[in-house]
Amino acid sequence: TLVGPKGAGKSHLARSWALAAQALVVQGPASDVTLSAGCPVLHVAGRYIAALRPAGTPRRSISRSFRALPELLAFFNDLFTEMSSGGGRPDDFTYTETDQFPVDVTADRVRGPVLGIAPGNDPVECATIVAAEIARILSGDTVRDRKTGTARSARPGDIAILFRSRTSHREFERALELRGIPTYVYKGLGFFDADEIKDITALMRYLGDPSSDLRAAAFLRSRFVRLSDRALAILAPRLAAAITDGELPGEIARLDDEDRQVLLHIRAHAGEWLGAVDRLPPADLIERILPATAYAYELRGGRRLQAWENLKKMRGLVRRIQNRGYATLARIADHIDSLTAGDESNAVLEALDAVNLMTVHAAKGLEFPIVFVVNLARGATGPPRPVRVIVDGEGGEPSVSVGPFVSETDEAEREREAQETRRLMYVAVTRARDRLYFSSVLKDGLLQPGRGSLADVLPDSLKLLFARAATSFEELSTLAWTGASGRPFEWRVCRLPPADEAAPVPAPFAPPASWPSTADRFDPTDDPGARRRVPVTQWLEEQAVSEPLRMAGAEDLLVGTLVHRLFQFAHLLPDGATENDENVFARSLLRSEDLAGRADTDQTVETAARAWRAMRERPEVKAVLSSGLRLHEVPFSLSTGTDGVILRGTIDCLVQRDDGSVAIVEFKTGTRRGSHQRQLDMYVAAARALFPAAAVETFLIYPE
Repeated sequence: TLVGPKGAGKSHLARSWALAAQALVVQGPASDVTLSAGCPVLHVAGRYIAALRPAGTPRRSISRSFRALPELLAFFNDLFTEMSSGGGRPDDFTYTETDQFPVDVTADRVRGPVLGIAPGNDPVECATIVAAEIARILSGDTVRDRKTGTARSARPGDIAILFRSRTSHREFERALELRGIPTYVYKGLGFFDADEIKDITALMRYLGDPSSDLRAAAFLRSRFVRLSDRALAILAPRLAAAITDGELPGEIARLDDEDRQVLLHIRAHAGEWLGAVDRLPPADLIERILPATAYAYELRGGRRLQAWENLKKMRGLVRRIQNRGYATLARIADHIDSLTAGDESNAVLEALDAVNLMTVHAAKGLEFPIVFVVNLARGATGPPRPVRVIVDGEGGEPSVSVGPFVSETDEAEREREAQETRRLMYVAVTRARDRLYFSSVLKDGLLQPGRGSLADVLPDSLKLLFARAATSFEELSTLAWTGASGRPFEWRVCRLPPADEAAPVPAPFAPPASWPSTADRFDPTDDPGARRRVPVTQWLEEQAVSEPLRMAGAEDLLVGTLVHRLFQFAHLLPDGATENDENVFARSLLRSEDLAGRADTDQTVETAARAWRAMRERPEVKAVLSSGLRLHEVPFSLSTGTDGVILRGTIDCLVQRDDGSVAIVEFKTGTRRGSHQRQLDMYVAAARALFPAAAVETFLIYPE
């Protein structure tokens, strides 16, 4: 059985439905087939069936609907009748008598209005009003149980808040959180915008590059640290140094007591975390830091279960990335940055009873006892484009419109958008089984729909109802609205809660009873057989060699980084490029985190470009780099075999030659040191482990 108005999103079922209907007609009685008179595709199927059995009556209709309460079904019929178009175009939304929901007039009325209206002066006020109404519903209202049909107390999972677009849910999520009401943001709305995911991302980015002032700023501002904006401004621009330098920054005396204590605390622990970056897999390190920072305290409130599940999902995402091969925290953080909000949805909580926040598109096929359709006046299409090109305009001819000029094709396109919005409104309101609410921001006391908004297709009488609700006396709890059939409908008016109403206190975090053990938590996992992982440079230091390794400064590191990037991307330079062109190209290879805190990088760029030119002109460098396939920045892990340590490092350039041999090219921009050769020896061991049968040749390249 398919029921719905013309163009209500059922065309994708048409062929399979027609074939199924044909089979019923051939194999069974005609009374087994039920079609809707409102869908043109089903009209075609009906005519096909009638031709197969001319003497029969294959068309049947539903005489009773159990989908929603009779009052709601009657409202749907009146609303869609007024929204219906004339049907002059094939894609018009039409709602005729044969499309109407059957209404059982003998059914008992429920107590109280089944319709509600919640106007506000701004998005935050609307969200506050909706959250207050949901709190009232959860305090004692009843809904019909879907399985038994009997009345029971309303639960958060019975409620859905529907949005026209995916950019407008945060106010409602926050308002419900303040009231301690759990929420679940559905299908891609806000996973990477969630506070806990932003915090974890800031943590990973900082641990991946602790010398970056930009990443340090994001980490200090996250809920792991909570340094104030004023403190960040005082410590800027050397924010990374404020965490890791051996001496306290002189600006610490200007911080207030709380910021000073926070900074001292993070300085005491950051070194331990940074030291574990190359010893622990990224996911394991995150699991160790979360309990160490008491991050569970940040997850208190109505969203605590959703936030906790989001963290577990992020942990799983990090594990999947690192299990694909060698993945440093820096590379994982860069990959996370490349993802968009639409790439991941919030973690699904199968048994969580929470208010559902979703787009109308995501709600297709779902039903809820109580539905709030919010942000009705918010536009979806934006202003018209300056230049509009339509390939298949009126009469199949192309059309071009420029500036404010509106062509007939523009008008036709807007009409198509309006028809699609009507179909979307049909989907939104028919998700409700027991109660339906409309909410929107008013401008100057009136509902003023934006282009492409759901309110744009509402009957004018309903638009005026918002203005009446906003200006009605506080003592008036309901308003009446008369539909196209002449039937009156009662609407509950939802208002802003009193200013002196006590703000609810978020409940402290408590693990769900469904968690069987701490294995589902973020406690560190003890593994007696775990092997220690260290960088090659650190391991060489620990071997008590005669010449200690010298730690390079920030400028030296940036010069070396630029030289490596120039060798990697020099093929992008045009033929005949001058030295000035090469300097400009070198500057373009700098990233935002490289530039943070550096007022002038001209000298650094010039030094790096000069060193690169000196290296590339050397005959042995030209010969080896052109002798085979070049692989830059090759990561590796290598077991020492004696003390159970796994060494980690990155080879600057590895060349695979046609004869099967391998060349390792290591670029050094500093002074010559004996430790460089010992480091290169470790790279040779790694290359021989990767290519057991290959001959390995090494090149240690200096600018001079």
